[in-house]
Amino acid sequence: MRSSLPWVTTTVAVGLLLTACVASASLAPATTLPPTSSPQVATPGPTSSTSSPAATSPPPTSSPQVATPGPTSSTSSPAATTPPPTPPPATTPPPTSSPPATTPPPTSSPPGAISLAAIAAGGHHTCALTSGGAVKCWGANFAGQLGNGTTTDSRTPVDVSGLASGVTAVAAGSSHTCALTSGGGIRCWGANFAGQLGNGTTTDSRTPVDVSGLASGVSAVEVGEYHTCAVTIGGGIKCWGRNFEGQLGNGTTTDSRTPVDVSGLASGVSAIAARLEHTCALTGDGGIKCWGRNGSGQLGNGTTTFSSAPVDVSGLAGGVSAIAAGTFHTCARTSGGGIKCWGYNQYGQLGNGTTTDSGVPVDVSNFASGVSSIVVGAFHACAITTGGGVKCWGANYAGQLGDGTVTDSGTPVDVDWATSSSNIP
Repeated sequence: MRSSLPWVTTTVAVGLLLTACVASASLAPATTLPPTSSPQVATPGPTSSTSSPAATSPPPTSSPQVATPGPTSSTSSPAATTPPPTPPPATTPPPTSSPPATTPPPTSSPPGAISLAAIAAGGHHTCALTSGGAVKCWGANFAGQLGNGTTTDSRTPVDVSGLASGVTAVAAGSSHTCALTSGGGIRCWGANFAGQLGNGTTTDSRTPVDVSGLASGVSAVEVGEYHTCAVTIGGGIKCWGRNFEGQLGNGTTTDSRTPVDVSGLASGVSAIAARLEHTCALTGDGGIKCWGRNGSGQLGNGTTTFSSAPVDVSGLAGGVSAIAAGTFHTCARTSGGGIKCWGYNQYGQLGNGTTTDSGVPVDVSNFASGVSSIVVGAFHACAITTGGGVKCWGANYAGQLGDGTVTDSGTPVDVDWATSSSNIP
């Protein structure tokens, strides 16, 4: 008995173990769904008796994930992060669209632009004549020289009262302005302490007033520092205003509040030039006569004595086509296109390579011909050549010669059009 007990015990244990395993195997199918049941709801599929694949493996004919829309073909659509190939971005305008609104059409004019016929610069103010015959002025206005009824300076153009049309020429002095009307009359405004407005008074005027006796019959007007002159349609000259140096040309040194005749020039005059205290006239036969102050020889008659009546300019009895006056010097353009100057020459404004005054005309260097027009400033002069170039000479302390320096020049120098203004110190 003692020797058989362990075997019996082992046999019983093995039997119990086998019984437990059989029982476990018979209970396992209860956790498996019947073979005919549908797959999980999240994964639709066929109703075959064979169990569907696991839910994590979609059928081969299923559509792509909902986040990526596309066709029902077995080939997936591109990823949602890839934009469609068309249309182009909204920031790219269609090829046929118009330019941005900030770019004006090529033929448009600058905003506010007006058409001008002439311009005149005074001591501290400027006036312009429009193509429609109106006058507009800007700058200093302490004496009413802008003509708008006030004495307030203006940084932009203002309309001259009563001159919205009908003006053919405008001229400006130190502090007064005059206009020639289409009817041949003259109207002036601004300072009048010497009678330079010509209306018989010495009272300044902030608006245009008629010049006495010259409501018609005038062909040109010229304004000096404090005096005014006009050429009549008959070729005579009349002047009024300051006459301290005889610049009115009537044989006296008395100021005049109304126009007076210039002695010996009742006819035959085609143009006039006036500056500080001297006046010159171009006659019909191409000669020049001057009168007034002559301390630097600006009358051109070989002396430095003032004259209250016209005197002939030496060597220029004919052959002149234009004249221009500076503060103390005078220049003329000959009919052959040359330039001659005379008078004050401290800055080389006579253009002959020296700084010596001359009481008679001298040739401007390198300008025996080829000049189409000339203008004269206070102490310098400039000429436009027949080739379209510009040359200047004389004082250059403010860069008025335009050659990129501030060095005076006794001979003509070219204006430097190529250098940018940003390079000017």
